[in-house]
Amino acid sequence: MSLTRKLVAADDSLRQRLRPFLHSKFEELHDVVGQNEEADSLIPPIVYQTLESRLLDSRHKRHAEQFRSLNSALTFTLFDSVQRDEYMRANWGGEDIFGVYQQTLFPVMKADVFRYCVVYDKGGYYVDATKGIFRDLRSFHAKTDSGLISFEKNVSPVPPNLVSGKNLLLPEFFVANWAFGFSRHHKILESMIENILVYSSLFQKKIYEHPKTAILSLSATGMFTKTVRDYVEDFGAEDLAQAGTDFDGTGLFRLRGANNPWPPVPHHYSEAKNSPILN
Repeated sequence: MSLTRKLVAADDSLRQRLRPFLHSKFEELHDVVGQNEEADSLIPPIVYQTLESRLLDSRHKRHAEQFRSLNSALTFTLFDSVQRDEYMRANWGGEDIFGVYQQTLFPVMKADVFRYCVVYDKGGYYVDATKGIFRDLRSFHAKTDSGLISFEKNVSPVPPNLVSGKNLLLPEFFVANWAFGFSRHHKILESMIENILVYSSLFQKKIYEHPKTAILSLSATGMFTKTVRDYVEDFGAEDLAQAGTDFDGTGLFRLRGANNPWPPVPHHYSEAKNSPILN
């Protein structure tokens, strides 16, 4: 292909990617204070979320507000990328995990590390802002439960050990990290943060043909599944509410309009190739 044809093809590709943004309306998603917060639940009544920007495609914002309306008793707090960085620096700046956070080359990994740290610090729920659960989160667990987990539809290639396998509802499946709830300073989150830190040295400055797989392994579902299984092997699962697959089928993995983020990104992290994930 001639240089001219390559430039034309690149220009056409850019136009295709920008077209949704040229015809979209973006609106700010604000924090919401819960109406009837219950202080006696081990999992505090607050949902943490993060996005690169508070500006959402109007369709995305509308569906996010529908999810929030089903959880009107809960407070919703959203961190944009600047607020997320500030939180991590202020609360974890003296910890080694902050170094890993700074070394990550993909925003999705920063969001991963942040979610474990903020819920460990404060307790509450985390739900990806591009997703939703169309049911009251509190209905999935008792007030005495210290943790709420759910499972993906995907089977983990690594089987569970026999002890955790007998105590997990869907032991052969990945534990979802896109949404969960925990009491403050829960051991699962403490171990997850420690695991990312310890295993990060194996991933530093290495080139991955498909970085997504490495990201899932280190900071997302792969490591989270291992961490939950290890916890259940050591402590059992009596304090964990287990909400089936995708929160008993009420979870929506991608809200309408969420594929149209602001600021626009040239490539989703799942499309990246031949790249490191950590400096």
